[in-house]
Amino acid sequence: DISGATPTLAGQLNLKIFIDTNDNGALDGGETVVGDGNLNDPAWTNHVLSGVSLPHGGTAKLGGQITFSSDAGNEFQGANVAFNLNFKASQ
Repeated sequence: DISGATPTLAGQLNLKIFIDTNDNGALDGGETVVGDGNLNDPAWTNHVLSGVSLPHGGTAKLGGQITFSSDAGNEFQGANVAFNLNFKASQ
């Protein structure tokens, strides 16, 4: 679900979701990336976070990193986009 004044901005933003192994909120080498792609990539719809498991009564610590394409032009200055992340756990 992408919206905002400039939804084409989503094609210039890359989202990585990772298992935050060392619990520091940063993608810094020890983490496992479980999702990677542009925000507008249809592969995000019903994307399964492989490798994420929740032990009974436990937690999983995930992190996210968004980067802006270095190839994007000046037309994106002042642009904005909104998106939702929805998680569903099942057993």
